[in-house]
Amino acid sequence: MHLNFLKKIFSLKGYVILFCILLLSILLRTMALGSIPSILQNDEIANTYGARFILLHGIDLYANSFPLLYLDKFGDFPPVLPMYLSGLGTFLFGNNEFGARILIALFGASIVIPAFSIGLSIFKNRKTALFIALLFAIFPGHIVLSRFNAEAVVALTVYMTAIALLFSTNILKSKSSYMAITASFLLFLLTYFLYPSYRILIPLTAIGIVFYKYIQLRKFSKIYLFIVFMMISIFLTLTISSTDWGKGRFDQTSIFSPVSGVSQKIQTLVFNEDSIFVARMFNNKVIGFGREFLTQYSQYFSLNYLFGEAGRPSMYNIPYMGLLLLSIVPLIFISIFKPIQALNKNISYPSFMFLMFLLLISPIPAALTVIDVPSAQRALMTPTLILFIAGYGFNALLQIKKYRIIIFSMIIILIIGEVVFFLHQYFQNFNYYTANWRNDGNKQVVEYIQKNHHKYDKVFVTSEEAWLPAYYLFYFNIYDKNMAGKFKQNFRVPQIDNIYFTEISCPGSEVLSFVDSSESIVNKVLIIDSINCPQYKQGVDRLLQKVTTIKRLNEMDIFTIYEADFNEKGINLN
Repeated sequence: MHLNFLKKIFSLKGYVILFCILLLSILLRTMALGSIPSILQNDEIANTYGARFILLHGIDLYANSFPLLYLDKFGDFPPVLPMYLSGLGTFLFGNNEFGARILIALFGASIVIPAFSIGLSIFKNRKTALFIALLFAIFPGHIVLSRFNAEAVVALTVYMTAIALLFSTNILKSKSSYMAITASFLLFLLTYFLYPSYRILIPLTAIGIVFYKYIQLRKFSKIYLFIVFMMISIFLTLTISSTDWGKGRFDQTSIFSPVSGVSQKIQTLVFNEDSIFVARMFNNKVIGFGREFLTQYSQYFSLNYLFGEAGRPSMYNIPYMGLLLLSIVPLIFISIFKPIQALNKNISYPSFMFLMFLLLISPIPAALTVIDVPSAQRALMTPTLILFIAGYGFNALLQIKKYRIIIFSMIIILIIGEVVFFLHQYFQNFNYYTANWRNDGNKQVVEYIQKNHHKYDKVFVTSEEAWLPAYYLFYFNIYDKNMAGKFKQNFRVPQIDNIYFTEISCPGSEVLSFVDSSESIVNKVLIIDSINCPQYKQGVDRLLQKVTTIKRLNEMDIFTIYEADFNEKGINLN
């Protein structure tokens, strides 16, 4: 009896370790979550406010009934389902930064479970699977995005779970295998409504699954179900891409849009050619867009993107850190050598090669875009799958008997040292380092407006920071159902109480130009100007008096605040 009990304890040891890794993953993604990052960024504000509004009233900001597919922010039509996690979090933990972020952070932390399952399916070694789970727990790029309320984090966890279920069919009995396949397909299809990149990735994944399963089963009669899934995914992608909401963001950011400059470049070179035939041969769309795609694609495998600070937008960057830990490079590097590959002879090579196929296709959606590139969020799957190559190197080293203690001691020291460095840089310096690229200062200015607006007849606010109305509404818990239908793009509303969110970048200039007007008579006005506006001297025309300046966390000015007493001279800035 005592011996059997010890055997059970020993067999559970791996899962106890996995549970501890999960707790570590949760801790790194939730510790000080309400203050690091310091305030909600534009997308976080929009996602959380928009979702909470829907959950409260059953309609969105534009008076549409409970949407399930998308919520239009600025003509981009992002999927709304991940936003509901942000909105729900505010009901559970309060209408604040922590509440807005916590559920997506927890969703991100849970990725260690499918990572462990995938690692176990491929390497058939619990130690390697646990090591891979640990790499996911301490994955810097994923930690940052999980704490930033990024929708791609939710989609990636669902996608990895679908892969884990797919791999589990290799060992399950027929009935359980069928259930796992069905669940896997449903989760793959769910990602369509979690993040737009997967509308391209899922059909490509499905094609890979067909080949992967054929290599395993060697009979077409056994892969009909996978072929059907491939056809469904292709059909769904084509259908969604033909809708306005399905192609909204792609039209704004793709290499085929005017913003890429490729079309203009082609036309310019065509006009410079003497022969139409020569012009079309050397300056055509295939060459132009093809080279642009390859240029973008190659960035996602660059060392500077994976291990440096090249990832965009810059608000995700940590000083001297990349998306991945530099300390795993030796494990990746040794994987190219045949002696190391020979040590991995007992792994499931079809499953591992399938993951490498997924690695190759993972940057394709991101490579088709040109704004904020190379994008850390659109290609989050790329560094994620590279962790399994590190697992491949680790698994081979486990087979070496000689110098094992020395080798693994060095690996552990390197990883622990870099994780400590990462944690210091993130929790000590991240807010300060990224203040210029986040919307640092927006919360401070709306708090100033809320505190002082009752002292003035009217408050005029710059349009330079387009999302200021959403910040004001969120931080002061204003979710009036009667506002539905009054919102414009960027969740802008023209007026809240006596506060006017103008479409003017520099309302201070307009105040001076309207000084002799006889309309909209007021006595005292508060003006919020962007720091990019003209800086008026004290008492210009005895009107504008500088009150204060709102600064970012790094002490850089962002807003200038003036007051003006018109003594019943009128202005009209509405």
